[in-house]
Amino acid sequence: MPPNFYAELAKTPDSIRILRDSKQLEEFKKQLADEKTSIMIRKSLLWLFGMLGSTDYGVELMEEHEIIEDIVQIAENTTYLSVKGTALFAISMICRCERGKEVLKTYKWYRADPQGITC
Repeated sequence: MPPNFYAELAKTPDSIRILRDSKQLEEFKKQLADEKTSIMIRKSLLWLFGMLGSTDYGVELMEEHEIIEDIVQIAENTTYLSVKGTALFAISMICRCERGKEVLKTYKWYRADPQGITC
């Protein structure tokens, strides 16, 4: 998978601080929750959050804004299958790091793995 700007930002505490100070996540969260936002934009935001959540630093930032909870709600409740699939993919990216696994377990989300069920 090619590098993603937000995934790269999520790799260092300094970059996370810049992202936190920019207030972009608040705006992105509002757009994701707004049913008037186009499906394409919502899917793009889910990709962004999945990439951001693929690192422990990114997960911690997303927890501050309760974004992971929003992604889980979308995966469980949306009637748009393409949005649901993208939310599931975002969850799978969040499961890549230890903090993401811990957070997703609180929502009863687990993933299958060749060694058994983990998250």
